[in-house]
Amino acid sequence: MEIESQHFADTVVLSAHGRVDDEASEQLKGALLAQVDTCEAEGERLVIDLGEVEYISSGGLRALMMVAKRVHSQDAVMVVARPSSVVREILEISRFHLMIRMFDDIPAALAALSPQAAEAYGAR
Repeated sequence: MEIESQHFADTVVLSAHGRVDDEASEQLKGALLAQVDTCEAEGERLVIDLGEVEYISSGGLRALMMVAKRVHSQDAVMVVARPSSVVREILEISRFHLMIRMFDDIPAALAALSPQAAEAYGAR
């Protein structure tokens, strides 16, 4: 699994690529927690782009849940964007979508979080 980040104004888009199996879930959790700390310190919002994730295991769900709890405890903002149909189904079955907002695409997620980020994304 690969993870990359992009900044758009006051929002970070963290994109994961590949399979989030039990082994990769620790990598995902570490990257997300580090980004949450950075976002909190700098007052940024976080979009987790799952558009290139083909599978997410229970370990991956657990990592997302831990990060979501930390985000909520810090009064930060985090959303999920572009989950594939398989990943969306897994998130909905696990009821994760009740805890964190999901968007069909990155522009919609950015628009919901920050007009400046949406504008910066559109200008790229």
